Amino acid sequence: LNDIPVVLIEGYFRKKDVIIIHADYSQSIQKAVAHLMEQGNQTFGYIGINPQNKNDVRKLSNLTKALKNYNRELLDEHVLYIDNYNHDFSALVDVVLISNVNVSAFVCESDYIAAKLIDQFTERKIAVPEDASVIGFGDSDLAKIKHPYLTTIAVDLDKMVSFAVEELLKKINNKYIESNHIHIPTRLIIRESSNRLKQPILT
Repeated sequence: LNDIPVVLIEGYFRKKDVIIIHADYSQSIQKAVAHLMEQGNQTFGYIGINPQNKNDVRKLSNLTKALKNYNRELLDEHVLYIDNYNHDFSALVDVVLISNVNVSAFVCESDYIAAKLIDQFTERKIAVPEDASVIGFGDSDLAKIKHPYLTTIAVDLDKMVSFAVEELLKKINNKYIESNHIHIPTRLIIRESSNRLKQPILT
C-alpha cells in the first residue's frame, strides 16, 4: 500500500507523500464579503454542515479573515450547523430569527443549504435579496434554476481533476513534485440572491 501513488481531491490523509488538490476560497470569499458590504450588509452569519469537516473549517476561516478587513467580527452565535442535508431547516430558521439579531447576510456551506434557507425565508415572507442576502458554494445546477438565482462561489472541478491526473502521472513516473498541496482558485458568481439590500430582516 505504501508504494501506491495517491492523489486526493479535497481529501485529507495522514500519509506524508499523498498529494491533495484543494479549492482555494480566500480570494473569492474576500470578493464576496466586499460585494455584500457594497449591497448594504453589515452583519454576517455562516451556516455549515459539519464543524469537524476541514473543507467547512477553511470556508469559515476565510470568511472570518475577510470580515476582519472591514473591522467586522463573525460572532459565535452567528455560526450555525445542520446535522445533515435532511436537517429540519424550519427549526434552523427559527433559531436564526430568535438569536441572530441584525444578521442580514448569510453565507452557506453549499448551494443546497442556501436554497433551503431561501425556501424557509420565503415561507415566512422574508424576501431575498430585499430583506436578506444569501450566498452558497459550488455553482451547482440548483444555483442556476433557484428563484432568486443564487450568488455562489464556483469550484473549478474540471481543473482540479486535470491537476489530479497530472500530479498522479508525475508520481507514477517518479518525476519531481513541487508541493503536496495544490490550491485551485475559486470564482465568485454574482446573481440575484445578493442584490441590493432594502431592509435587514432583523433590526
